[in-house]
Amino acid sequence: PGKVYFTRQDIAFFSKDRSRMLALLNQGELQVVFSIYKRYLERIGQYRAFVEKSIKEGISFDRDEVYRANRKDEPYCRNDIELRELWRKRLKNDLLYYRLMQKVMEERSNDPDVKADLKKRWFKKSPEEKGRIRMHDLYNHVAQSDQMDILGIFLTAMSQVYGPHSHYSTPKQDEDFDIQFKLSLTGIGATLTNEDGYVKVV
Repeated sequence: PGKVYFTRQDIAFFSKDRSRMLALLNQGELQVVFSIYKRYLERIGQYRAFVEKSIKEGISFDRDEVYRANRKDEPYCRNDIELRELWRKRLKNDLLYYRLMQKVMEERSNDPDVKADLKKRWFKKSPEEKGRIRMHDLYNHVAQSDQMDILGIFLTAMSQVYGPHSHYSTPKQDEDFDIQFKLSLTGIGATLTNEDGYVKVV
């Protein structure tokens, strides 16, 4: 819904295969799926570099601006220039959110021990550091997806065209779901469980 990575030019490039997408899938030809994901990864890499550069140069909060987080009904940016302007506003919004969260938590906590804990955990990193780490983690997560993961994302997106609650689970996602559902992980003779917020080895 954010439409923050692809431009209209990207969508036009992908759309050239739209009419023969089903035929390609029936033939087991998945290159178009992987090419879309590759472009997605490239865009996230560009946004990460943009975040790093912008934070290094400094973010200005000296003027009022509007950022729409949900751009579901908005058009895609026409080109890279418009996309980078959207990125600038999004980054500004994210940093402002972190700052406001810190301010609210400080004001609402009257317990000295809670304040000390907040300072140790939440305030340990600046909003800028949090923004940088968030993008670093997102890029790593996307970059580490293998072909089965990518196919799972595509099949889920395609199935939701017919049913909003439809979902395709890869074998890896099924395993992750079982771990989260049971709150345990078994292997090589040991069991890891979550107990009172701590990992327990049995």
